[in-house]
Amino acid sequence: MKLKIAYIVQDDEFFDKLTVREQLIFIARLKLPWHLAEKHVQLLIKKLYLQKCINSPIYLISYGEKKRLSIATKLLTNSSILVLDEPTSGLDSTLATSLIQLLRNLANDQRKTIVLSIHQSTSQIFQIFDQVMLISEGRIVFMNKPQAAVPYFTSLGYQCPAYFNPADYMIAVIST
Repeated sequence: MKLKIAYIVQDDEFFDKLTVREQLIFIARLKLPWHLAEKHVQLLIKKLYLQKCINSPIYLISYGEKKRLSIATKLLTNSSILVLDEPTSGLDSTLATSLIQLLRNLANDQRKTIVLSIHQSTSQIFQIFDQVMLISEGRIVFMNKPQAAVPYFTSLGYQCPAYFNPADYMIAVIST
């Protein structure tokens, strides 16, 4: 089986004057058999909640919509693995949480591996992940399910204070 990896940068570049639909059709026709392009684009528009902005020029859509458009564009490559750099950067916590939930649903529905880097995470986002890898100075400090993180750090003598975001606490611990 041939693996394809798609890398989604933090701030994607688009042809701003194109509409969201034109952008997706353009990429679909480059990457897919001609007769499948329209069908795949329609599917992605629904899955990534882009219906509201489908006929809007890209320069007029919100930052969150641009993030979803970046993901949709890369999904047209039919990659097995998606790597996202800071997908929640610039989004409020509600949009960030819904984007991460959307990515998790895509991973489950389409059986894709999704890897992403996040420098700050809400506790709600942290719990959505299947696996978490914390890296400090180029070394893996922790890799397991999010639910195992607090007990692990507690066993090392780093008790997360009550009512504290575990993700923030662990980042603080490994940064010192």
